[in-house]
Amino acid sequence: MKPTIIVMLFLLFLFNQTADAQFRDGQEKHNRGTYGLSGKVKQVKSYYYQTQEKFGKIVEKDLSKLFPRGIRKFDEKGNALEENEYNSEGALTESFTCKYDDKGNMIELNFFDHVEGQFRVIMKYDNKGNKIEVDSYDSKGSLLGKSMMKYDGRGNRIEINAYNPDGSLLRKMNKEEIEKSFKTQKNTPGYIAGIHRENTAEFDYDIEGNQIKQREYDNGVVSGLYIWVIEYYSK
Repeated sequence: MKPTIIVMLFLLFLFNQTADAQFRDGQEKHNRGTYGLSGKVKQVKSYYYQTQEKFGKIVEKDLSKLFPRGIRKFDEKGNALEENEYNSEGALTESFTCKYDDKGNMIELNFFDHVEGQFRVIMKYDNKGNKIEVDSYDSKGSLLGKSMMKYDGRGNRIEINAYNPDGSLLRKMNKEEIEKSFKTQKNTPGYIAGIHRENTAEFDYDIEGNQIKQREYDNGVVSGLYIWVIEYYSK
């Protein structure tokens, strides 16, 4: 097994925990809030292209003729179901799909990377909803790594042990190291149905406060355009 796989899996685990702590106060969920989205979002398609000016105006392209750079899907509860990332030619570069239990805890994540290949992550919980084990497998079902967590009586995570496939210890983290690793920044407030301007970029937001357009500036001229097409569930 390549060492990069072990590192990637452990970083994936750390990312999941950090997102949980930031957006759901430690609950084991991965949802719209993880992406900073508001409202009952069903799907988000993202596009990017370099812009040109004609007669002093930005020429915007027909999105139906462009490949999306990313697609994210959510269920009605807000759980992330699927994410696909594409290159400029429309080829899939990364993707993941998620499964959840009746309590909304993520129990399975299937990941694909065009370089590293496919792997599957299985998550287990105790009867209090604390995540206690994360097992990672390759496309053939062989174990890639295992992480096991311990908690105190208040539900605070106090120990994480990450293991190699042969059972040898990869890394051990105590409570202080966990708190330092999972330290997060505050989420930036959204802007409702308007335009927010910064030095090198300008942003448009929809009525739900979700970002739908970003114009990049180079020496005062728009050089690139990001567009997010958001589909909502009916209220």
